[in-house]
Amino acid sequence: ILPLATEGALGGGRRWRVASMVPGRHPLRALVNTLRTTIGFEEAPLESLLRSEPSSLARELAQRLGNNLALILFIDQLEELVTIADPEEARRVSEALGSLLTRTSNVRVLMTARSDFLGRVAMLEGIGAAVTSCLYILRPLGPERIRDVIVGPAHAKGVVFENPDVVNSLVESTA
Repeated sequence: ILPLATEGALGGGRRWRVASMVPGRHPLRALVNTLRTTIGFEEAPLESLLRSEPSSLARELAQRLGNNLALILFIDQLEELVTIADPEEARRVSEALGSLLTRTSNVRVLMTARSDFLGRVAMLEGIGAAVTSCLYILRPLGPERIRDVIVGPAHAKGVVFENPDVVNSLVESTA
């Protein structure tokens, strides 16, 4: 999804940038660093904004991006907001992310979370409602699909595996 977006698959005449983050123990710091390096926000003002008015992130991003740029914010391991993150930071980040889900046409948020934490993630203020309305469940891949995932991108780039045993080993270890 992310490479296709940067190659123009979303259309609309905008150039899409991708910002990726993992919340970790300090999700506010992770979000600040991600937006600082991707969009060029200054660290201190952005952190201050997120601490005082997290719901204004959508407005700030829309102003920064303008009409020609757009952003996909990819958050991997969202469950860290309810497992290891500082609770106050998790609340502020969840509120900030929630503002991005409803108020901006040039920002998309893509989040991954383990299924066993979806109930707890759904309780987060800001993004909780989106968990039920925007949920897409990916089932575990079977061996043939794992093989496709390993071999397909290589073939698309003109690369072939010299030895099928390498592919078999990768499939087995992944399964």
